[in-house]
Amino acid sequence: MPVYPVWLKTICWILTAACMCVIFYFSSRTADQSSAQSDMIKEFLIKIFGEGSVTDFIVRKSAHFLEYTGLGLLFALAFYIQFGKTKTPFAVLCASAYAVTDEIHQLFVEGRACKFTDW
Repeated sequence: MPVYPVWLKTICWILTAACMCVIFYFSSRTADQSSAQSDMIKEFLIKIFGEGSVTDFIVRKSAHFLEYTGLGLLFALAFYIQFGKTKTPFAVLCASAYAVTDEIHQLFVEGRACKFTDW
């Protein structure tokens, strides 16, 4: 079992916490701010797929998928560096648990909602 230096363990956990902070920041934005932010990407996809709810769905779900895939990978890396072995199921569980708390957090943000489908 490899032993990694403390500084590397610290960096991995800081990156994981930073990702969680970025997700929290984006979830703290009001519905209007969030929509304005995703409009640029949405306009690009409209050119490819056309106008409609499918395009909006693709933009929003892709954002959630990428956020939490990144968080899960950071948790997996941090657990591996910390414990010297793979703990993928625990990393997925931690990222998923954070997604649940993020959805609950959105209940308190103007114009946002807690949606099971976003989790």
